[in-house]
Amino acid sequence: MGMHVVDCIATNGKNIIPIDFRVYDRPRDGKTKNDLCREIILSLVERGFNIRYICFDSWYSSKRKLKTYR
Repeated sequence: MGMHVVDCIATNGKNIIPIDFRVYDRPRDGKTKNDLCREIILSLVERGFNIRYICFDSWYSSKRKLKTYR
């Protein structure tokens, strides 16, 4: 089996810094990976991160998610 993690990293082009993560456990919490990705984006906004770009796997793209951060 293994652990499924949705994570967020930041980079300045040279360094990679882990910023946030969520453990995917849908049977336990009922959340999809898309839900977790949205939570992370909203958390970054609430924490005051100056987000210039968000890059993620195309699997996560949806109208709802893309409109989360405007």
